[in-house]
Amino acid sequence: MTSFRGLVLLLLLGLWPSTMRGQARSSGPNAPSGSMCIASVTPPNSGQKSLANPSGGNRIASYSVQIDKRKPVITSNDKSISISSLEVGRKHLVKIFGDERQIESFGFRFSEFSTTKLCLWFNALYETWQLWDARGGGAKCKCNR
Repeated sequence: MTSFRGLVLLLLLGLWPSTMRGQARSSGPNAPSGSMCIASVTPPNSGQKSLANPSGGNRIASYSVQIDKRKPVITSNDKSISISSLEVGRKHLVKIFGDERQIESFGFRFSEFSTTKLCLWFNALYETWQLWDARGGGAKCKCNR
C-alpha cells in the first residue's frame, strides 16, 4: 500500500509541472495581444464651457499618450489612432501628457474588461480621460471601422 501511495505521489508530481506550464501566461511573439484606440480630441476653443460646447475654455492645446515604455503618441483632432500588440496578460501603465507635461497616469489590465479592444477618450466637458471597452466607446473610437 505504501508503494502505491508513493507511485501516485510520483505521478502527481510528474504531471504537476507540465500542467502548470499549460496554464502559465504566455509571452513572446505568439502571446495574445490587445489594442487600444485613442479617440480624436476636440481642440479647445474660447467659448464658454457648456453641454453644447464641452471644449470651451479648456486650457490644454495638445495631448499625447504613452503606454508602458513606448514612444508617446500625439493625439489627433480629426481621427482615431490605434495602438496594437499590447500584451494581454500583464498590467499596463498609461501616461497622459498635456502640452508636454504629464497630467495623468493610470494602470490597467485587459482582464478588467470584457474585450481586448479598448477605447481611450477625452471627456472635454470634465477634462478627464476614460478607458472603456471599444464597443462602449461608440462613435468616439473609430479604429478598425
